[in-house]
Amino acid sequence: MSLISLVAVCTLLGSALGSKIAGGAESRTFRWLLYFLSGVVQLHLVLLVLDALGVRWGPAVVVVVLVVLYFLVRFICRGRRTSPRRMAIGWGDVLAFVPWAGFAYLAFRERITMPDFVYQWGIKGLRYYLEGGIDVEFLAQPWNRWVHPEYPNLLPELYALTAAVGGGFREPEILLWSAVFFAGLLIAAREALGSWEAGSSGSNDVRHLVLSVLAFALASFGIGHLMAGASDWVVALALLASLPVMLAEPDRRSDRQIGVLAALASAAKLEGMVLAVLLVVAQIVRRARRGRLPLSSLGWITLPSAFGVALWLRTVWQHDLLPPSAFDGVDLSRLPVVLSALADPGPMRFWHGAALVLGLLPLLLASPALRPLAAICAGLLGVYLFVYLSAPVDTAHYVRSSAPRLVLHVLPAVFAGVGLLLLTWMGRRGPGRQVTPDTPEGGEASAEEIYDSAVPSRPFDDEFRDLLSRLDLVWLWSRRTIKLRYKRSVLGVLWTFLEPLAILTILTVVFSSIFRFEIPNYPVYVLSGWVLWDFFSKSTTAMVQEVGDGWRLSSSVRLTRSVFLASSVVTHLFHWLLALLLVIAVLLVLGHPITWSLLGLLPAMAVTAVFALGVGLVVSTVTAFFHDFSLMYQVVLTIWLYATPLIYPLEIVPEKMQPLFLLNPMTHLLALVRGPIYHGAVPGASAWFSAMAISLACFAGGWWLFTSLRGPLAARGGT
Repeated sequence: MSLISLVAVCTLLGSALGSKIAGGAESRTFRWLLYFLSGVVQLHLVLLVLDALGVRWGPAVVVVVLVVLYFLVRFICRGRRTSPRRMAIGWGDVLAFVPWAGFAYLAFRERITMPDFVYQWGIKGLRYYLEGGIDVEFLAQPWNRWVHPEYPNLLPELYALTAAVGGGFREPEILLWSAVFFAGLLIAAREALGSWEAGSSGSNDVRHLVLSVLAFALASFGIGHLMAGASDWVVALALLASLPVMLAEPDRRSDRQIGVLAALASAAKLEGMVLAVLLVVAQIVRRARRGRLPLSSLGWITLPSAFGVALWLRTVWQHDLLPPSAFDGVDLSRLPVVLSALADPGPMRFWHGAALVLGLLPLLLASPALRPLAAICAGLLGVYLFVYLSAPVDTAHYVRSSAPRLVLHVLPAVFAGVGLLLLTWMGRRGPGRQVTPDTPEGGEASAEEIYDSAVPSRPFDDEFRDLLSRLDLVWLWSRRTIKLRYKRSVLGVLWTFLEPLAILTILTVVFSSIFRFEIPNYPVYVLSGWVLWDFFSKSTTAMVQEVGDGWRLSSSVRLTRSVFLASSVVTHLFHWLLALLLVIAVLLVLGHPITWSLLGLLPAMAVTAVFALGVGLVVSTVTAFFHDFSLMYQVVLTIWLYATPLIYPLEIVPEKMQPLFLLNPMTHLLALVRGPIYHGAVPGASAWFSAMAISLACFAGGWWLFTSLRGPLAARGGT
């Protein structure tokens, strides 16, 4: 109850700011979140002032000061408050509650926290509770450097006040503060997704899907890395809560909101101070680009965080709390060590793939509204890399122990930004087209779409939006192709099993004597690679063969030509899923172990599908101009097959030649598929990052080629 009481007090204290900090187009839940965060900042500043004056943090003293501050701020910030924007509860909100409740339960019952967090925040909070203020003598002890005495004190202050209100320091209740900030992250993400305008009828479902997936990702991240009790939730919340603010037009109200969020970040930890600087700079740049920057706005943006940092630095310098040396010069030779430690996090092997979202950070540059967020995230990651390259400690151990916490700072914001980018692509349905104001909310356009020649055409984006808006046609065309394949076949679906089984038998008989000693259980080794190659070769070839029919159809009926390319990939993904039944049967017959790592095939299939689509875009586009290229591509596939370590291990290749084989994209994709099937383990993060980077780069290049030649392709009619 003491935690709930403090949350209510902070929210009430922040509500005194009223229309000064909220009152625009925010939803009710996000408005109360802003009140809570501003109240936390005010409470932190009050405690810093009391400590500077030498006054103990007695409950009575704190209550009196907060009451006076509340009425004073309420009197100064008088103004008319506008009605908040309504946001109905959807299925995504209900689904997101499940992982949040699971995280809160485990934090309370199982105390899922690391000793590092206990030392840095828990012991500090306990000492502050016993001392009735910042225990400088405890922090200044020479043997006490492992508690990071130079760190700001927001979280220990909340811990100490929670214990003071509750009459004792109870760790389970203290750890629930992480659940509070976790809930704030979901509210901020919900606000950003809900405030984004999108014209597609399925945009609401996408919002709910992104929110629910984000909740599950954060819960798995927090549980797996034992993040309860960490101050990193506060830094992540300050960044994500700034996203709805940066999406709106910059004004004085957004200046105050950024000022509060920057002060919140700077009070959390040293990394939060870096975030505070980036938030302040981003808001100043946004205001300067829109016109004159008033002096009052500059004060609202900078003063809250500057005042709190100045008070804390006074304490740090007065009592010599800085560590002996924080940096030892940038050493670029540490970069391979950093990358190796990131790929193999050592004892923290609970890898769930959530960090892979950071690889999508460059995509945020595609939207002008999301570029400030991309710049802030890139700046944070750049500073963290600088610290890794210059800190006078064991670099590998430093990365393994701190990387998950630093990833948490930017992960929710990047995840929400990618969701907004997806909504952007779904919103516009064609180049330069607009919808009349009579369009019903969340529905299809009731009036005729208007073409505006003043809006520049962007084929790269427009084609992608058109494809997303016609996913139902992709599914229908895929069903049509699947039915045509099996409808007149005597063997039907069995042919999907017999073909790879026959190839497996031939390869095993021919090559088993050669690789008998090097590769145990050689049939499983070959089959694990052949299912990948079969999907890739047939899907890319089908794009050339089937897309001609689709383009001839699109010449009569207005259709998006990329639909037929995507449907080819979906069709052969269905065949791949059927082939996995054969894989499981072979594993059972040969006695090869079957593990839960087979579930890792699903994301591996998605990554491979993106790569196949990129290659198919290039091949089909070039074939439309040069018909002989389709025959040449069959020769390329044959060479490509034997250049891929599919029927032989990479180790038998001469060491000097192995770098050339690593340039083969299929080698990296093969590792994602062969790991779960043959080795019984999901590959490490480095394998996923390299495969995803290759797939996205290939898709982007193929998509650019396909869309840039969309006009000439239409003139040729796909022939």
